[in-house]
Amino acid sequence: MATAKMTTRRGSASSSTHGKYKTIETVDKTVQECGTCRKIVKDDVPALICGVCKLWHHIGCENVTRAIYDFLSENANDDDSPIHWFCRKCNSCAVKIMSKITAMEQKQSEMQSDLSNLSGTVNNLQHNFESMKSSVDDLKGNVSGIVLEELEKEKRKCNVIIRNCAENQEREDVTVIKEIFKEIDLPEELIQIVDVQRLGINRGENYQRPIRVKLPSPDMRYKVLKKAYKLKESSVEEFQQIYVSPDLTKQEQDKDRKLRLELKRRRDEGEVGLKIRRGRIVKIPADAARNVSKN
Repeated sequence: MATAKMTTRRGSASSSTHGKYKTIETVDKTVQECGTCRKIVKDDVPALICGVCKLWHHIGCENVTRAIYDFLSENANDDDSPIHWFCRKCNSCAVKIMSKITAMEQKQSEMQSDLSNLSGTVNNLQHNFESMKSSVDDLKGNVSGIVLEELEKEKRKCNVIIRNCAENQEREDVTVIKEIFKEIDLPEELIQIVDVQRLGINRGENYQRPIRVKLPSPDMRYKVLKKAYKLKESSVEEFQQIYVSPDLTKQEQDKDRKLRLELKRRRDEGEVGLKIRRGRIVKIPADAARNVSKN
């Protein structure tokens, strides 16, 4: 017998023996058989109607005690009552159904939990995708910047920049450049110049625009840069002020500027024998400084 939903018993209010029980008449008032023993359910015999199969059952056939029967009679005699009774046969099925319903509800709860986790995972994936997309965009920008930088280096690999060279209307720049190269002891046969160009706007007599000199090969440029230190040792005052450097890209110029500021700071703090070599500040013994410069 179940303690689930049930309907009350059938009895006779006119009987002195069972007068305390409420009479529950069937809807069509026809004779009813006990759903358990299949015998007629008389009005003076206590019985309960199953909330599932809607059949009357003797309480004796269903092993229902009088105490339970009385309780059900008092509390389950209303269609709106939350208390209902199932016969043993229906109760067995009801238990299975309720068990399946409970399992389904649990499964539904698990699925909702999984769905919430899945939703969180999807959100994380979306976030990761957006982050990856941003990283890819940044990488594209970096790659583009690297490619452009390498192209600029390639364009400048044969060039040198000459500074503090006076702009003389009487002599062409190319003539002055050849004199500079002779001053640093470049062999006559090596002095080949592809192009000479003043950079920037002419601001007057007191301003010397830098000169970009394009040479025939990187090897030629290397030889010019290697011997450029000799200008400071020249007996010609004009050449002593001239400075020769590689034709650097914007990024290389920024890096070089930072290195020179760092070099100045360290020298101001008292460090000696410092030089910039291959993009780094290195310390050179004083007696070896000249030899390193020459090499």
